[in-house]
Amino acid sequence: MRIARLFPFTLTAVITHANINTFWARVLVEELARSGVRDVVISPGSRSTPLVLAFAAHPDIEDHSVIDERSAAFHALGIAKASRRPVALLCTSGTAAANYLPALCEADAAHVPLIVCTADRPTELRHSGAPQTMDQAGLYGNRARYFHDLPQAEADRAKLRALRAIVCHAVARALGPLPGPVHLNIPFRKPLEPLPPERSFDALPPDWTDSVEEEVAGRRDGRAWTSTMHWGNSAHSEALRFQLLDLLLRAQRPLILAGPHTPDDGYRDALLAFAEEHSVPVLAEAASNVRYGPPSPLVFGSSDLLLRSGVFRSRVKPDLLVQIGSAPTNSAMQRFIDELDDVPFVVLTPTADRADPSHRATLHVIGQPCAIIGDLATAMRNYPPAGRDTDWLPMFRDADAAARSGLDTALAGIEESFEGKVFARLRSLLPVDGALFLSSSMPIRDAETFLAVSEKDTAVFFNRGVNGIDGILSTALGVARERPCVLVTGDVAVLHNLNALAGEGLRALKLTVVLLNNSGGEIFELLPVRDFEPAFTKHFVTPHSTNFPALFTAFGVKHTVAQSWEHFDGSFREALRHDGVAVIEVRTEIRSSGELRRAVLRDVAEVVDAAMKGHSRQPSDLRIPFPLSWNDHGGEGLPVVLLHGFTRDASSWRALHRALGARRIITIDLMGHGASPSPAYERFPETWTLDGAAMRIEDVLKTLGIARAHIVGYSLGARTALTFALGYPKRLASLALLSGNPGMEDAAMRSARSQQDAQLAETILTDGLARFVQAWSIAPLFEAQRYAHPSAWRKAVAERRKGCSRGFASSLRGSGQGAQESMWKQLAELACPVFAAAGTQDPVYADVARRIASEKEAELCLFENCGHDLPLEQPIALALALTTFWTGVENRQP
Repeated sequence: MRIARLFPFTLTAVITHANINTFWARVLVEELARSGVRDVVISPGSRSTPLVLAFAAHPDIEDHSVIDERSAAFHALGIAKASRRPVALLCTSGTAAANYLPALCEADAAHVPLIVCTADRPTELRHSGAPQTMDQAGLYGNRARYFHDLPQAEADRAKLRALRAIVCHAVARALGPLPGPVHLNIPFRKPLEPLPPERSFDALPPDWTDSVEEEVAGRRDGRAWTSTMHWGNSAHSEALRFQLLDLLLRAQRPLILAGPHTPDDGYRDALLAFAEEHSVPVLAEAASNVRYGPPSPLVFGSSDLLLRSGVFRSRVKPDLLVQIGSAPTNSAMQRFIDELDDVPFVVLTPTADRADPSHRATLHVIGQPCAIIGDLATAMRNYPPAGRDTDWLPMFRDADAAARSGLDTALAGIEESFEGKVFARLRSLLPVDGALFLSSSMPIRDAETFLAVSEKDTAVFFNRGVNGIDGILSTALGVARERPCVLVTGDVAVLHNLNALAGEGLRALKLTVVLLNNSGGEIFELLPVRDFEPAFTKHFVTPHSTNFPALFTAFGVKHTVAQSWEHFDGSFREALRHDGVAVIEVRTEIRSSGELRRAVLRDVAEVVDAAMKGHSRQPSDLRIPFPLSWNDHGGEGLPVVLLHGFTRDASSWRALHRALGARRIITIDLMGHGASPSPAYERFPETWTLDGAAMRIEDVLKTLGIARAHIVGYSLGARTALTFALGYPKRLASLALLSGNPGMEDAAMRSARSQQDAQLAETILTDGLARFVQAWSIAPLFEAQRYAHPSAWRKAVAERRKGCSRGFASSLRGSGQGAQESMWKQLAELACPVFAAAGTQDPVYADVARRIASEKEAELCLFENCGHDLPLEQPIALALALTTFWTGVENRQP
């Protein structure tokens, strides 16, 4: 059967998604392609069949066949070294994967990015004696920068999100900052071919066939599910840095989630300063080390209470979500994130580890949050203030005030022992400049709910790496060596670690322990398992009836049982004055505490519901869909906006940019090129037109606060620049058209060109990116460049290989010369000065430039020994001509 290359997400093709395996493989390969993989080296075998067919069908990835896996791995190593791109490897299950090891050792030592994909038998066949089955998990040991044993293919949307996120993360880890090999182990059940499934649970859901939901169809802007940038690594992440800045400048309803974060000098101040300067509300977790301290009007600590209000959740619809630190402790917050479809979700973490259990992050930024926040704040000051929804902050303020007032009222009526009231009283009792250690399980959750605010500048510590309750007392004693510490913990956690007090000098450390003793595991009372007795009490609650006074007395530790709330307050203050470990035990009852908790939270939710009724739901989208990617290179004087040609991107202006010196340069990636979006042409045809591009360029200039600029366009960029000039004439100080054509005046010629463009677009999708780039790069347009500037020509070819078939094909269909109406008449009426240039070895465009100069009285510049690509072939001469032209324009204008 002939394998046709698929247009991404086109489901009517020779290969159909007859079962979940073929769909799963297609998604994996698509995310690799969107993440920048352009080559795969495949060795033969059966278990890898779904991936072989998916790789062979993808137009952006060139598939190479090498029979022997050892040779295949070294072949991929060579491609990656020469191209400086990540390269995929694919083999079947069993010893085939072991043959990759020698090349992976070299890739590890030489820092070469390889994406190793090993097919595997389904999990139920492992360790069963099934043929060609061995343990492939962690096969390459520490040679791999990252390993993931992928889940079994399954028609589950959450697992599909996970698959996309994992693949993107693997590519990011391969790319660095310490590049090297990564390993994805991928199990498949039969059927491995695109045939009807043998089991009903392997069938593809009917509604997935034409679904446009992002988890099924992929990001609608055509980008990778999750992009990753290392802050400060400008060579690798410059475009993503400006994308993040663009999101912040555009957002009308931005929201910051401050997740668990280790105390860090300067972090809280930097975040609060940023939030207040740019009017961004911050939902701060108890463990964020942002919630407690001098109050800020932008920090809200009642998120757990707010998100229990159905009305609040229905009103709060951010258009940008930024999470800083670890994944949320708060389960309500996690559900809130899960519900946010199509919302840009940025995660900032200090390490490369993921903090995205919902698998929804669109951008993962790695670096020290304090530095990132400071850099963003500085950058944003260069542009106009973002336009915020006027009801956004008032909504949070009203809801937060209602939640805290409702909580105080509800707790005031509770006289019996209740964990929630303990935390409410700690608000005023915590020591200044001390530490609060929150045990895992219920204490950290209760602090999240009931300790919404405290003006005490208290550093919060926790063991949330793997959320265990063992070692809590020992860890808190370690913190107490550095500063006085208050530990809030449960009885089971103390029993896990009671021997922590045995040791020289440990009991002399200044640690105040609030022991919440309900004689068991209270957290399980919040789960549905509480209805399943007797196993619930015996194996989950695990009642113990431990005599804590006797235990602590035996250790020589001061111990008090709180008899009332007033007694608790006095005992706590006395414990703070005590030199050494002091324990205050608060005894509660699991069932009654659970009932009180549910009643309090229900009452508070009703108060928040009522407060929110004065706020209408006003979801705000970004100003326009699919904004273009831009880069502000800085500099002086009237800005210069550079628009690249077809199949190129903003990087193609490097040489000209250097030659222009101190000029302020703005480069923009046109739709389907570089870092800009590539939405499906069939769904969003208007975004691919020249008028659509002009509208998006206008949007960029508004975002950057640029009133007027010199616009320079090359080839496709020239036609786009002219369209922009005609639509937004007041924005232009001047217009420079490099190898640009205002259009075909003959309708029949335009129709014929439109058909040619459509055929070429189809060829790109069927033959694939590599073959198209090869053919396009040796076209007569670039013949002069190929022979006179071979090094530059090779760089252009390599840059084109970074593009995507969907983007190039859609650009041809929507913005090709066949789709372009003639602009000759409008050009003559254009008021701004015009510069027309071409190379003498490109006679067609040289004649067009002469006609432009004649009909528009434009300044004409023809470059000798130069072909079509002026910016690449003659950057210095072009920079001199443009600078002279701009100087004359600026001297003539008031």
